Amino acid sequence: MQFGNDGDPALGVLKAGREGSDVVMDASLAKAIKNGPIDTPELNIKAGIAYLFTRMAKFTVRSVLDKNDASIHLEKVRSGDNLWIIAKRVGTTVDELTLQRQSVSSAVNRVGEVLKYRPAAMKQVIVAWRDWTTSNIADRYNSGGDADYQAKLDYVLQLFPKLKR
Repeated sequence: MQFGNDGDPALGVLKAGREGSDVVMDASLAKAIKNGPIDTPELNIKAGIAYLFTRMAKFTVRSVLDKNDASIHLEKVRSGDNLWIIAKRVGTTVDELTLQRQSVSSAVNRVGEVLKYRPAAMKQVIVAWRDWTTSNIADRYNSGGDADYQAKLDYVLQLFPKLKR
């Protein structure tokens, strides 16, 4: 594996936290990749695995609660407010405000109404995984760089049962 060679587009993805790689990598790996060259075998392998997981994950954007503040807060509706304005003002999401308003059937906010909310933000999250086949891995990880990549993966995988541990 030669992850991170000059011109490697995958390295750019990880360094910039694009394509969901910021969700896949832990903070220490992200920092190591952003702050320096990939110059050890361990970092090379970790980066390669992070990129593989990034390419195999299916992402969406969802409302995610703040892990550091699970308490319920209150906010009074002001003149001209709508859920988006309130969410932006108090640091939550429209989804969270809507979830907390279960007892209120109308989407219209009345001035003076007190809304409950928990701090939240819209974040990219993993919702599923692509099938972990050598064909998918070759297509998504290798992106056409080596026409024989799938055959090489198939060959290596058939060796695993023969390994002496």
